Amino acid sequence: MNQKQIGIFSRIKKSDQFDRYDQVGLSAHRDLNPKLFRLAHHVEVKKITEEEVLYYRRITDSPLYFHLQYTGDNRYYLPSAMSLKPFLKDIEKAYHSGQPEYVSIHFGPASRSITLDSNNYIAVADGPLLNKKELVSNLTENLELLKETFPGSKLLVENLEFVPEIISGGSYRYIQEANFFSEYVMKWKETGILDGIIFDVAHGLIAAANHPLYNGLLADPLETGPDYIEKLRRRSEDIIQYFTAYLSSMPIQLVKEIHVSGISRLSEGVWVDAHIEIGPREMSALGKLLNMLGERNIPITLEYYRSSQKALEQLEMLHTMLMAITKDHQGDSPCLKKYS
Repeated sequence: MNQKQIGIFSRIKKSDQFDRYDQVGLSAHRDLNPKLFRLAHHVEVKKITEEEVLYYRRITDSPLYFHLQYTGDNRYYLPSAMSLKPFLKDIEKAYHSGQPEYVSIHFGPASRSITLDSNNYIAVADGPLLNKKELVSNLTENLELLKETFPGSKLLVENLEFVPEIISGGSYRYIQEANFFSEYVMKWKETGILDGIIFDVAHGLIAAANHPLYNGLLADPLETGPDYIEKLRRRSEDIIQYFTAYLSSMPIQLVKEIHVSGISRLSEGVWVDAHIEIGPREMSALGKLLNMLGERNIPITLEYYRSSQKALEQLEMLHTMLMAITKDHQGDSPCLKKYS
């Protein structure tokens, strides 16, 4: 940690005045230094309980966002597979304590239950798979419920990654077919139960690299078995070209929030959502997205929890990038090319 960063940490006390980052927020995690959340533009809470919300309310007055991922007993919310009604009491208590600006859910998974492979960062199906009609019906019902429950919040759906069937058991089936995703988020927007989407850059990179519709392998997504995995293994790590194809197929006009984290590659050649530090690959992808979005001042959430020092370094890096892009849009700097 450099002297500037040490200074930032040391001067963040309740009685101090300090500058909060513009646009750049942080995903909530108890392992991170609480002072980081006072620097963040916003804090995105993933465990939706009153106790969790009150914890972050005590340590920061930054706006809270809700990303429905974990229940009070640390089970996964699966809004594509189950009704959220049994959890509504806890969700409502959290809402009244936090008054979140944004509330979001995932567009998936395509399985009624999952097990997280913590070694490979993959959600593996361990129950019956959903067809498209079931998946959309469940999501629609839950979006309608959340719209009623969070009347003062913007409701968003997040894009997910794609991991081949032989590894994931089908839990990522359908959900990263751009036409399928785009069709229904547009419908939900038109009917008034959805306000926009979260564009997760890591998920986009992984979908672009792993999915045959984007990476040029042109295989049937349901037939991504050993032969397909071998083809992925022989591929280079230059996946930005595939991300460009993925990006062009997404409804980016609906983007209201951006998630960013670092990805990694398994020995089999499959890319996964490891939530490691962001690097040149992720920054390049983010730069391409921001360049397409233009001057929309969209909040960016860093999803990283492994080290407080490295989290601060990444917040600083994202802040510096946004400053450069702002100057570029104003005609004062050529820096945007560096990131895209």
